[in-house]
Amino acid sequence: MNISFINRLSRKNIIVLGVLLIVALGLILNYYVFGHGRVNIPTAEVKRGEIVITQTETGEVKASKNQMITAPATVRRMGNLQIVYIIPEGTMVEKGDTLIQFNTLEIEELVKRYEESLSSFEERLEKLEAQQASSVEELDAELKTINNNYILANLTLENMKYESENKRQEAKLQYDNAKLNYDAQITKIENQKTINRVNRNDNLRRIEEAKNDLEWAKAQLKRLTVTAPGPGLVVYKENFRAGVFEKVKEGDEAFPQQQLIELPDLSEIQVRLRINEIDVDKYEKGQEVAVTLDAFPEESFTGVVTEISPLVEGFNQNLRLFNVVLTLKEKNNPLLRPGLTARAEIVLEKIPDALYVPVEAIFEKEGKPIVFNKGSGFKQREVTIGERNENYIVILDNLEEGEEVALIDPTGNADRLGTALELQLKLERRREIIERFLAGPPLPGEQKGPRGGIPEQISPEIMGEYLKTLLQDPEVKKEYNRMIEKDPGFEKDSQKMTQFYMEMLQKIREKSMEKEQ
Repeated sequence: MNISFINRLSRKNIIVLGVLLIVALGLILNYYVFGHGRVNIPTAEVKRGEIVITQTETGEVKASKNQMITAPATVRRMGNLQIVYIIPEGTMVEKGDTLIQFNTLEIEELVKRYEESLSSFEERLEKLEAQQASSVEELDAELKTINNNYILANLTLENMKYESENKRQEAKLQYDNAKLNYDAQITKIENQKTINRVNRNDNLRRIEEAKNDLEWAKAQLKRLTVTAPGPGLVVYKENFRAGVFEKVKEGDEAFPQQQLIELPDLSEIQVRLRINEIDVDKYEKGQEVAVTLDAFPEESFTGVVTEISPLVEGFNQNLRLFNVVLTLKEKNNPLLRPGLTARAEIVLEKIPDALYVPVEAIFEKEGKPIVFNKGSGFKQREVTIGERNENYIVILDNLEEGEEVALIDPTGNADRLGTALELQLKLERRREIIERFLAGPPLPGEQKGPRGGIPEQISPEIMGEYLKTLLQDPEVKKEYNRMIEKDPGFEKDSQKMTQFYMEMLQKIREKSMEKEQ
């Protein structure tokens, strides 16, 4: 029966029936989504209160005082700098604690040889001094005998006054021989003492050299035990080895003066940020900044701006970057390890009496911000938005405190907030960058004159669109036409065009300043 009924329907009636079914399905869906159906659309209440507008920058944790531990500068006979012990990474150390022990076998053998050499020279000196003392004693004994003979000959000569000439001459001859023997013995003793002194000094010199060698070897041995110069946290350095970067470990052979351990002092920790030229003016010395760590997001710290670099420290897509240093109030906190990524949140503005909703409640249609206001169903309502932070956004009109708005799109046709807003912010940011690029005053360390090249994040098309707005000024347009008549290739030369617009923009600004005065 039903089949025959369907067969009797015309094609036109079937189409009408299909449309009615679709409409009915739409009404059912509308009932559940916008009415009192069972589909649960999460909502949020429009609230009034203080909104804090912040800006977050990423930086790196650093220690204000940092000491680098290196391998000693090797010298001949010192051997290979093989690491036999290294203190575990992450250890907190005090001054004098052992950090690294290198292989000491070769230098210990050298110390032993120098000790033996020194002992040998000292024994040799002791024997030499004994021999010299004995030799001098023998010579002194001989001198006494010779001296006695000399005295006796002198007495005999004096007693020969009344003897014959022959006897007096014989006594005189004996006296002369005795004197010669005495003088010769004195000379012999003096010569022997000189020889003894030379030999002794030579041995003393060798002993001194042996002592110096031993002291040097002991100093090298001491250098193979590396101790902490002060308190800090042990952080291994990575070095390029066998085609990869690796941290030092036991068994490695270090090269002379290789960086092995970084020893930051945790008593004063800093966060170093690199802020672009547009945002750097938002920071002031003494300003407090909230700091969190990516590794420990549940922990929060407080930093104080202690340094703002007056000079450009780098570039990011042609944006100049300045170093900003935050010194953390927290001291000796084991979580604050150098090298960790930190996020610094600076408070830009506090709005005391703002109407606000969660960011998730704002959608876009045709580039305009909207909300879905809850009543008997959900009705689309266009709103004007103001400042925002990560969680909330300020509503300037068309909503009242206490109303409820949807947190998901009940229609499925709206875009999430961001498309138009991000484009607007991007264009405003680009405009500011372009204006700085074209006519901003040169920064410290920058040469005066035309700036070469267009910033990488600004395409030539965007640059061209912005520059065309300057042609709305009659004087700029007149000068532009004059340049084209003068140089037909003017429009195709980006450097000439940039220079031209830079000069024109400067003239417009000067004219504006004159009107204000």
